Amino acid sequence: MFQHRVEMDKLDLPVKRIARLYKSLGSAQVAMPGYPAQPVSAALCAFATAQGIRAAIGLNLETSGKLVIYVCDKAVPRDRMQRLIDEGLQFVEAMGLFLDDMEFHRMAADKREDLWNDFLLNVGAAPPTPSPKPPVQYIDTGSEAPSLEICGEDLHPEDSSKKAVATPALSPVAAASAPTHAMANNRRSQSPADARRMALLDGVGRFLASL
Repeated sequence: MFQHRVEMDKLDLPVKRIARLYKSLGSAQVAMPGYPAQPVSAALCAFATAQGIRAAIGLNLETSGKLVIYVCDKAVPRDRMQRLIDEGLQFVEAMGLFLDDMEFHRMAADKREDLWNDFLLNVGAAPPTPSPKPPVQYIDTGSEAPSLEICGEDLHPEDSSKKAVATPALSPVAAASAPTHAMANNRRSQSPADARRMALLDGVGRFLASL
């Protein structure tokens, strides 16, 4: 059984004691106790001790920059090493991670040393991954864009075929003295006396407007 070793942040072992190395092919989103869910990669190491072979698992919390280490609670004889490794692989695979055999034991001595010097369980956690910044959004103020003009055809596209008759603009004085459509209608229905009264009022209005 693998136990969490809170006091450990890496394995401090010489390369000659390393028997097998495994490394995850990628990362998976994992929520570890006490940490937010984040990408996690993993590594496994089987190593020799005076009592036999032990194994350690390192979970690299990529966003937090933390290496969480689990170590098997007891050593096993060398002929049971693969069974111990399989238990470690199952432990990691339960988190959605799959480990690849680095074929460490088949490498030349110098290759083994180079690999171990850069291995996760030996060097510790990688620096925290900074959170991605949101992209900068540029707002177009339209200072250089032509002004948008809306015509009657834009508001009433269904009436675009009908041409509006332009009405000439009147000056303020003429507008004040011009009879309205309602007044013209009223004149047609008025008696001669009323018509003369309205004509007199129109004349007074024009005289006042000319002052």
